[in-house]
Amino acid sequence: MKPLVLGLLRLLARTCGAAALAFVAAEGALRLGGLPTGGTRSIRDAYDVTETAVGAFQPGSAVRVTWPPETAYAARFNALGCRGDAPRAVDAPAIVCVGDSLTFGMGLADEDAYPAQLDRRLAAAGTPRPVVNLASGHLHIEDSREYLDRALARLDVGVVALLAPCDGYLDPPGPAGETQHRRSKRREAERRGGVAGFVHDLALYEARTMARLWRERASLVGRGQFPPDFQAAGAAPEAERAALRARYLEQARLLADAVRERGARLVLAAWPEVRVAGGVPSFHPPWSAAAAAALGVPYVDLQAALARAPDPAGLLQLPVDLHPSPRGAAVIAAEVHRTLAREGLLGPP
Repeated sequence: MKPLVLGLLRLLARTCGAAALAFVAAEGALRLGGLPTGGTRSIRDAYDVTETAVGAFQPGSAVRVTWPPETAYAARFNALGCRGDAPRAVDAPAIVCVGDSLTFGMGLADEDAYPAQLDRRLAAAGTPRPVVNLASGHLHIEDSREYLDRALARLDVGVVALLAPCDGYLDPPGPAGETQHRRSKRREAERRGGVAGFVHDLALYEARTMARLWRERASLVGRGQFPPDFQAAGAAPEAERAALRARYLEQARLLADAVRERGARLVLAAWPEVRVAGGVPSFHPPWSAAAAAALGVPYVDLQAALARAPDPAGLLQLPVDLHPSPRGAAVIAAEVHRTLAREGLLGPP
């Protein structure tokens, strides 16, 4: 009986050893092939879960987001934990750009996000300013307030430019009031260092995820549902939308008060409601424009600017996404620049 047990143990050891070698070989081959781990999920791998940076991200970190492939992009984060290069070193108050993925520049290179384009416009016009991209995807107004409080406490801020989505919100907070961004950062903090973190960092896990996403896309293509046909937003009941709008205005007032208390000025821009028919987008007045009048702050009319621009489809990341393209981000930068100049917020550098 004893030789049989020893034989089974040897067989088990050889099997486990062969499986381990195969695992290492497959993992190594995928990594050598350049498969970016984490690229199909999100930028959460770069989150600053210690909450010590000004922005949402680990200072000096970088990520590559590769799904969907049409909008794959890389993002670098500076010493403030904010996207892009360090703010321009000039003796002038900073312009802090606050918002969600529209400001962050989802699907865009660092230099194409609107804050980076605004920075170059200001320098070319002879009024250089430090411009800070204090944004991340899925930020609620509460999240923006939190990050802005950090920026106002640590930086010399002259102007805060808030770019709001068309309705002024994305999703309602969870049952405990936890926003999607807060929940994502909490889960990322829990994941790091554990077994889940090890698994998620594997190229094999990434390959599995990529294969599943391609199968799902192939299924959508087969049903004629890809590329998607974007229609008007607003599936939520009007009563729910009204409550969310009221919450947004309340939080926006708190944000505006914080800006004023620091002696800075708030400028509000609102991304219009976008509808796409036959591949051609149309831009409609956003509800969040009403917040500018309610707060008594200058308003950047992006809807009118986008409607005037030629080739409207080229302003968006169509056919797969409604976020601004580099050209669309350039329109935002130009209109914010125009508003700052009109309001006398660009004095001598």
